[in-house]
Amino acid sequence: MLDWLSHAWKKVKGASWWVITLIIVALVVLVSCLIPIILKKFNVGGLIGRLLGTKSATSSDVIEVANSVPESRLDPAGEPIPQGVPDSKGYTQWKVYPVEVSKNPFRDKSVLTVAATAPASATAADGAVVLPAAPVLKKLVLPVGVIDSDVSKVVEVRPSIYVIEVKDMSGVSAAALLKDLP
Repeated sequence: MLDWLSHAWKKVKGASWWVITLIIVALVVLVSCLIPIILKKFNVGGLIGRLLGTKSATSSDVIEVANSVPESRLDPAGEPIPQGVPDSKGYTQWKVYPVEVSKNPFRDKSVLTVAATAPASATAADGAVVLPAAPVLKKLVLPVGVIDSDVSKVVEVRPSIYVIEVKDMSGVSAAALLKDLP
């Protein structure tokens, strides 16, 4: 009877190594699937870039480039066309402002206040277009489900018509936004 029991124990012991190996393989597969999700969540690429000394563009650098007038934007006389003045095709380069979200915890998160360039309202005596010095603040009501801290970019297409882009890490899915459309 003891031989039979010791033989059975050896079989169970041999089989348990297979079970343990299977559990270890399953854990390795699970961890290897979770690592990319964790790395994306914490933006490890940006952290590694900072550790290696790679300089990333700041938002002020990007806005400075966006606000520079291209050398190819010239009027028929060869002079640069300033911002806010349409070219011969009717295109106007407007000043770019950063999207700034209020730090007030009691703010209305469904409304975003953005700065925009006011259209030219007058011309100078020499015929030059005069642009207002200060930007106009506009309050935008955001789509249902979008809060102000989710907004990445706001583009005014026409007066009172805006395109609002949300950040990649936003908790709002496209399906949720489309579901709430009329």
